[in-house]
Amino acid sequence: MGRRVDDSRDGAGAAAAAARRAAQEEARRAEAERQRQRQLAAAAAAERLKAQSEAAAQAKADEFSTGQGSAAVANARAVAGSPDSVDRPDDATAPVAAPVTGSPDALEAAGAAEAEREVVTEAVTTFSDSVAGDSPLEATEQLNETLEELPPELRGDFLHESAADLEQLVENITELDGEETHEAVANLSEAADTAGPAYVEELTDPLARAIADGKLEQTGNDANGGFAGVGRGINTHNSEREFVTGVAELGEGDNLFRDALASSLSAESHASSGDRADRALGFAGAVATRNPDAVPDEGVWTQVREISSDVAGAVEGAVQRVSDLREEAADRVLDEVLGITESLESLEAGDTLTIGAGATVSAELHGELSGQLQVTRNDDGTYTVAGGATALGGVGAFDNRIAGGFSGNLEFTFDNLDDAIDGTQALSKLALGAAVPAVVGLTFPSPDELLNIGTNLTAIEVTNDAVAGLDARFGLSGVQGGGAEGSVGIKQGFRIELEDGQPTAVVARSELLADATGEASNLVQRLAPGALEDLQGTAELEGSILLEVRTPIDGVTLAEFLEEPTATPSVGEPTGHVTYTGTAQVNGEGVEGTIEVADLQSSEVLVFAGRAQQGDLEGAIAATGGDVTASWRTYSDDERGWLNGGLDVAVATVSGDNVVRRYDEPHDAQVRPNEAGDGLVFDWDVEE
Repeated sequence: MGRRVDDSRDGAGAAAAAARRAAQEEARRAEAERQRQRQLAAAAAAERLKAQSEAAAQAKADEFSTGQGSAAVANARAVAGSPDSVDRPDDATAPVAAPVTGSPDALEAAGAAEAEREVVTEAVTTFSDSVAGDSPLEATEQLNETLEELPPELRGDFLHESAADLEQLVENITELDGEETHEAVANLSEAADTAGPAYVEELTDPLARAIADGKLEQTGNDANGGFAGVGRGINTHNSEREFVTGVAELGEGDNLFRDALASSLSAESHASSGDRADRALGFAGAVATRNPDAVPDEGVWTQVREISSDVAGAVEGAVQRVSDLREEAADRVLDEVLGITESLESLEAGDTLTIGAGATVSAELHGELSGQLQVTRNDDGTYTVAGGATALGGVGAFDNRIAGGFSGNLEFTFDNLDDAIDGTQALSKLALGAAVPAVVGLTFPSPDELLNIGTNLTAIEVTNDAVAGLDARFGLSGVQGGGAEGSVGIKQGFRIELEDGQPTAVVARSELLADATGEASNLVQRLAPGALEDLQGTAELEGSILLEVRTPIDGVTLAEFLEEPTATPSVGEPTGHVTYTGTAQVNGEGVEGTIEVADLQSSEVLVFAGRAQQGDLEGAIAATGGDVTASWRTYSDDERGWLNGGLDVAVATVSGDNVVRRYDEPHDAQVRPNEAGDGLVFDWDVEE
């Protein structure tokens, strides 16, 4: 800010110094009293929070034990807040807790929310009082102190509700001399670091609005060179120049406050016109380049839209850096909430992670993964991530090569753990939809993220009718019309395998929908009777019989293939594969058994289907003549709920789980037909 005109008379100077000392002493006394009041208020808030927690806990215990509400529940609701029990703030527009009803969890959450509301309100009041009653420099110190004392997730709310006081603080800074202004800027920079990338613009946006409105310009005697009015208007921009000097003194390295303020000012310029737009953009350039000489000597900000390309580039660079930092912060929070890195790092070869609302692991191999992602660590160290096509297709993520509107799954393969973590984070923003928490800065995947997941697309699974002509050219229509009797049904689909974005094979898939529960029980009993007996309790049974015929293709782009699959040339003979899987599970512990038949001709797959649909599974397998292997293994499902607290930013309440299926070492066997050819003999590698 502009320096004041010195009084040349010693007596006047001595009087002014005495007045300043008296004012400083009074300010110290006032600050001591405010500190005492803050301590008392903090102690009272802590007592209220303790009472709320105890009441909510009692409410939960009481409601669980009696099956209905009681006096304890009513008391908890009163603590949580009702129109009669909550003091209405002076601001009539401020939120007031509504009557809370429902489960003990809801009551406890309401009590915690009200406690947080009180903490934020108290912080806003403390800062507002400082802006109104303290020097501007002291107000910036109070801003720092308040932010540091608040839990990280409440800092955004505090800054948002303090916007008017932050704008007033800008105008008050014009009362400071140059050195004090530099110190105030340093304090604001510290406040920006405390707020962090997620919330920094809640701080710099109101500052930028005030600057764009001209509130940092001096007026009256200060602008006119003192009481004599000599040099009218020549000091108008002194405060602005000193402010930018303070920014320059922050140093040449990366600085969050400088970049965020330049970004906020740039946004104000784009949203404005005339002198306001000129002032905002000119000040953004001065801040971004740390150049106080970019501030005009006198008059108004004019023609600054003609700023040089290097200054414009500096502003654009600041905007991009803030955007990148915000996205990085949001990704870190998303990763913490969903436990992506932690879960993927824990996977061993063959393990599967399911992320989503109501996440489960199923033996059924078909069906769209709605609101879920599944990640598998493969034996070769790569990671496969699968998600529903409805969410992932048709979003422009793959150069519009995949049309939206069909059901099925998309599959991505990543070479290593780091790439898999990045890919899973990006895909979670698309696949999990409304289940993803509302995180500041978390939006649609960035262009780099889209490129990463797009280039790692390795398979598309679609339903039978998703692409016209697929069934006629590559399908297993003979399975559907195989003359099956009884209750066996068919679910059909296709898997389009990709390499470097181009299709390399089409896999026709048919799942026999027989009595899956019974078949699963039979399979597990046949392969691992001892392991099944070890399960304590009534087992949940799942089964799947999957038929596949793989046809290699070449010489066609994905777009061409999807448009006209019947014209696609094949480059090899179709080969068939049958997978028979059953699981039995009790309380997260289970046994999985699998029989696989490989290297079948298409006709042999149809023979198998015909006998299997008549209920003769072992005879169907024996009749194929293919290479048959069997295995069984035990597994456990580890479940981890999504986080809702203890984070650096506030997130909306989310409900979801990560389920990791961890497999033990498999027990393998070669399988051959019995002498009659109507059953199977198992030759185990290890005697069971």
